[in-house]
Amino acid sequence: MNKYLKRISDFAETLIEHGADCYGPVSSPLFAGTIMTGNNRMPTGFLDSLPGTRAGDRCLHGNNLMHDLPLIKAFQALSDLTGNNSYAKAVKDYLDFYFENCPDPVTGLFPWGEHVFWHFWYEKPYTYATLFEDIIIHDHLRAAPPWFWAEAAKRNPEVVRKFGMGLLRHVWNKDTFMYSRHALMNTEKMTSGTFNFPRHAGFYIVDWCCAYNTVKDPAFLEFCDSIVEHHLSRRHSEYKYLKLCDHHPSATPECVLAQNSSLALSLFDAADTLDESQEKRKKLWREFAAELALAFIGHVWNSREEKIYSKVEFATSRPLESPNIWQSSYGKALACDLAVHSLGLFRHIRDKRFLDFAGNVLEVYRNTPLPSVNRTFKSHSYFNVVPAHDFGSFLNLEVDYADITGKNNWTHAIAAADLAIEQLTPAGKSWFTAGTATGVPWYESGLDVARVVYSLVRLGAAVDGKIASVPPDYQWR
Repeated sequence: MNKYLKRISDFAETLIEHGADCYGPVSSPLFAGTIMTGNNRMPTGFLDSLPGTRAGDRCLHGNNLMHDLPLIKAFQALSDLTGNNSYAKAVKDYLDFYFENCPDPVTGLFPWGEHVFWHFWYEKPYTYATLFEDIIIHDHLRAAPPWFWAEAAKRNPEVVRKFGMGLLRHVWNKDTFMYSRHALMNTEKMTSGTFNFPRHAGFYIVDWCCAYNTVKDPAFLEFCDSIVEHHLSRRHSEYKYLKLCDHHPSATPECVLAQNSSLALSLFDAADTLDESQEKRKKLWREFAAELALAFIGHVWNSREEKIYSKVEFATSRPLESPNIWQSSYGKALACDLAVHSLGLFRHIRDKRFLDFAGNVLEVYRNTPLPSVNRTFKSHSYFNVVPAHDFGSFLNLEVDYADITGKNNWTHAIAAADLAIEQLTPAGKSWFTAGTATGVPWYESGLDVARVVYSLVRLGAAVDGKIASVPPDYQWR
């Protein structure tokens, strides 16, 4: 077993032994979202937030399935690669329990995503976001890939159907299909607001396609058509991109480029799930996806200035913001996140500009050192800590770029993997920490440790010449 698969095997065994739910009245195979690396226990109180994170969105006392989707896929692949079935069995038991016990009985929505999790002591959906009081808000946060819905369908197709219908709670005007990324999960009331982010439309489209494939109800494809038309009518007439949403506090309407690349990836994924009987629909979605992708690549990289942009003014395409290289924060993609999107789009479009952009971003990372870590704890924040997300996204980019270019040269990916392991491994432990290990003594799923895990499994497979068995991961979009 190579050292990368060995490192993940050690982590997996530790998480299975110490991370499963042994709290509250009902023990379960669900993995805790946060574990203190010193005592291998879930915290009993609150932990200080890393810079760029919001306290109300964390999962300190239970499970957030959305955070764990790459982890579940990684454990399945790890069993295939090592012949040790215990990892696959652990996530099988996890999903068995989740689909049986955690979906909301009224709406069918899951306690996952940005604002809600499954609380281990209370045995119910819970949120720290006190501004919502007793209202539980569903927000999709990231993509749920087709393989995940296949796992749900083989256990109980009704779970998939009911979740798909529950997504209509995000839609508050059925004529225009105006929607909000927020929905009221635990009440019969409907949501309001116009936070119609493009990437969330993509999440719903993939979900509805998978629901259609599960139960063959054509209503789900009609929902897809309506939300596609909603955004087709909102494109900029010249630049063909979409603005962030119809209601935003900024005085200047903005195009967030990652929102466009995210929707494009989802449209491609959704089209790929449908059979040849849906050829007309698939063609429209792929054409729309390609249009959004070309708008993305046309604005994300200025070759003359050699500068990366993440946001432009909607009306004029004037650049507004460049992404961070390190130190991710709420609501803002890193440069490597944008480059990962670009590789995902390249796999569909085969336009060399997408590959070149990713290569240019990699050169920036290879020549930009980590910020020096200030290890002095100050109340309510850790300064200069690099979150696990950053290492996972950078490693994902290196591994995927090496795979696509096909040069069988894993030198840079190995260097990125060694950096991630060095920075996120607490002394004498098998955990991965939420951020630079010397400053953050806990594992936290919300900081995207799962992305590190999946990328290390994929690199481990590549070292053994088996990368084809571990597909690329574009769930963070």
